[in-house]
Amino acid sequence: QGLDAIAQALHGHRRLIELCLQDNALTEGGIIPIGHMLSHNNCLKLLHLVNNNISDHDVRRLTELMRYNRSLEMWVMTGNHLSVRATRSIAEMLLTNDFLRKVCLWGNQLGDDGVQVVADALGNNENYIVELRLMVNEIGDNGAVALAEMLTKEHCVLTELDLMGNRITDASPFVGALDDNVVIEGLCLRGNPCGVSTELDEKLLWNRAGRRLLRDEKAPLGLFPLALGRISTNPSAIHWFLTRRPDIVLTNEGYELMDVSI
Repeated sequence: QGLDAIAQALHGHRRLIELCLQDNALTEGGIIPIGHMLSHNNCLKLLHLVNNNISDHDVRRLTELMRYNRSLEMWVMTGNHLSVRATRSIAEMLLTNDFLRKVCLWGNQLGDDGVQVVADALGNNENYIVELRLMVNEIGDNGAVALAEMLTKEHCVLTELDLMGNRITDASPFVGALDDNVVIEGLCLRGNPCGVSTELDEKLLWNRAGRRLLRDEKAPLGLFPLALGRISTNPSAIHWFLTRRPDIVLTNEGYELMDVSI
């Protein structure tokens, strides 16, 4: 009854932007009002549903209603012991909600099978998810391969991927994936058996330099050799970069800046 009252109050609310419902053991009686609220509320930006042990059925009902939300930007589902079935419901919702940008599934025991579902969805379909947090999910090397392959796909627009505290022993799939990905800026593998990869960190540094060039028309010229050296061996990366910075022209000697204001 308490959650139903909260959901009713928030249906047309225009001020509250963050709602935290942690440790509430939500059942269908609580999930459905929240879902209906999300389908009508156009103000809420951040929703925490942490440690609620939400059932597969309730995750399905919630995500079906979340497809109609037009304001939520970040969704935190930490510690809900999500099954592969529930993860599939979440993945389907991510492909139909054009406003959600950040998703945290920390501590859900997704394993390699659950991660494969997420990777397939974000890698093979148009979506808008830029930040994905999968810390402490018992992800192993098979899951790492699936995520690395996702990063090479055109539809993947992630700039941040957090895999801290999993069971990944080999970082090389991610190192290879960044040969084809000039978008991602942060990829955390701390707390995995593979340890920190210097080569991976170096490629992420190059990506951050290139992204700065896209954001700042007056970026220091010293960044150009670093960023252009990063993409010069990758035709798809060159195309991606130059379509966003038409004032840059690559030459055999390096690069030139041109006036495109005319």
